Amino acid sequence: MYACNMNVLLADNSVQVRWALRTFVQEQLGCTVAGEAANSEALLAKALAVRPDVILLEWELTGGPGVKIMEALHRQLGSCKIAVLSEYPECQRAALRAGADAFIYKMGPPQQLLRILCELGGNSAHSPCSNGSSRMYQTQS
Repeated sequence: MYACNMNVLLADNSVQVRWALRTFVQEQLGCTVAGEAANSEALLAKALAVRPDVILLEWELTGGPGVKIMEALHRQLGSCKIAVLSEYPECQRAALRAGADAFIYKMGPPQQLLRILCELGGNSAHSPCSNGSSRMYQTQS
């Protein structure tokens, strides 16, 4: 397990995906999961309440297009890092253009999520990453 000093907010339509993400983030990284949201309205409210360091945001989150959700998050939270999750690799360009700090292909290897979270949280010294931008960590297998 890695040393993690960040709060992560999970936003995904699926309770099963949120459970898997929570388990992975807590057990593999030792991070605090500050909250969860199943739609954009809940995400915005929870994000304002807990002020997370990192948000794992499903691009297809119920309640609005990813671009609009990203705009609202950036406007309300400023420096919070956002990693977009999607099962559609073709969404990567739009997500990064909208201001995502990273893109995570849901069908990619778990190590991808681990590397990105370590980098976004400023824990690169403890991460398996040697160098490079988090934007580069995406897989389209």
